[in-house]
Amino acid sequence: MRATSPVIVGRDEEIGLLSSALDAVQRRSGRALFLLGEAGIGKSRLVGECAYRAYGLGMPVLRGRATSTGLVVPFRPLAEALASRFRASG
Repeated sequence: MRATSPVIVGRDEEIGLLSSALDAVQRRSGRALFLLGEAGIGKSRLVGECAYRAYGLGMPVLRGRATSTGLVVPFRPLAEALASRFRASG
């Protein structure tokens, strides 16, 4: 689940926010994060780093994908993430 490069350049503020959110989750203080931005600015890389850290802390990590091509399926990323979780658990 690790991205290709171990270093993220120029994202200290964003990594700090994600780390704070993970800390809050560990304290059982829920969080919701929204990541918005233009195509190609590194959103997937940033989310990958957060998932890697969460997994390292023993948190379950769900993954779903959105696409801008093909059939539009409402809530596809959420449905995909939940389906993979239920398949894995039994």
